[in-house]
Amino acid sequence: MSEIKAGHLYKGPRRQEQSQGWYVPVMDGNGRLALIDTYFIEGQYSAHDKNVSAMTEAIVEMGSEPHPYTFSRIRCNYYYGKDGIHYFDKLPDSYEDMGYLPDFKYVGRNESRDYDPSDVIEYVQLHFEHGYRWTGYCHGVSLVRKGAEKVRTRVLLAAMEDVSDSIDRPCLSTYKLGEAKRIHDSMAEVPPEVESRYADLIERCELIERMEREYQELLGRQRERRAS
Repeated sequence: MSEIKAGHLYKGPRRQEQSQGWYVPVMDGNGRLALIDTYFIEGQYSAHDKNVSAMTEAIVEMGSEPHPYTFSRIRCNYYYGKDGIHYFDKLPDSYEDMGYLPDFKYVGRNESRDYDPSDVIEYVQLHFEHGYRWTGYCHGVSLVRKGAEKVRTRVLLAAMEDVSDSIDRPCLSTYKLGEAKRIHDSMAEVPPEVESRYADLIERCELIERMEREYQELLGRQRERRAS
């Protein structure tokens, strides 16, 4: 077990339902460091660079000088406040020291893909609902080690991922197509203009079906090639 250090960021267990799983050392009125769940740390909601820089400075200060107000505010204002403050003589094995925060900088989520994973910390929340997203569960921001170089292979892989995600395969409802065919075939007579539009529709649908078959066959060949 290692020593808890001011200004460092720690990843640990979620000890109560409001926990974000991120912890920072804060010094109490007696000069003792406690790990505090960042859910209970005040901050701006912005996820961008200026906010991360300001929060980094604040977190270093909170671990270097007594901040008794932080402890009293947490205990008074939060139902689970007492569960967000943890005193340890040494860092338990269930916690991981992610590094000294001033050694890292903010980068956008897409850009973080360009770096070696060992230089990146993802989904970091330095304060209450930091980098909160209304859709999905990937809250937080990305931090990259200052001075880290982008890895050209990873830059290429990220670009390839963007292209793959942009592929919009034609989607065809076979149920609706079958229903249209059933109605068409049940009619004794179809007006020429409608018949022409029906023929055009069937032609488009047949093309989409061929494309989908060829696409699936291509994926199968690629999977076999990668497995061999």
